[in-house]
Amino acid sequence: MITRQTALFGGCFQYVQFYKTQTATPTVGNIAFWQTDTSYVVTSDEPTGVSDIAGIIVSATTKGNYGFIQIDGKVTVNFRATVTKATPAIGDLVLAAAAGAGVDNAKADVLADATSITSVQFRHVLGIAVVAPVGGTGTAVRLGAGVGQRMNF
Repeated sequence: MITRQTALFGGCFQYVQFYKTQTATPTVGNIAFWQTDTSYVVTSDEPTGVSDIAGIIVSATTKGNYGFIQIDGKVTVNFRATVTKATPAIGDLVLAAAAGAGVDNAKADVLADATSITSVQFRHVLGIAVVAPVGGTGTAVRLGAGVGQRMNF
């Protein structure tokens, strides 16, 4: 049985297989990373270094089974417990939290306004906040560059 998040917004979805031996449990609202993009296998285990973001998980799916991720449009994304920016706002750039962040694995973050974005951080961009992000919750994000290997900006 596949279950999904409470509200799905308009967008583009992709049917993928969730990697059978991943450590993390695929959680609705978390980031999915490509395990093997040629055979459409994703994982919830965030890789170190360059994260190859596949999309956002929108169906609670058992490891090894098939389910859906969202790769374009507005989607609810889970944010790390404490967002880096002191006062996140609508329109802020949303990125994957730093790899190896423990409980923040496969979660999103917003950097402080004064932070200069590096090319490594740009590869972690998810999109733009549609609602002001709140740490430890799911918040609406319009997916953009970095997701699904496309550039929307």
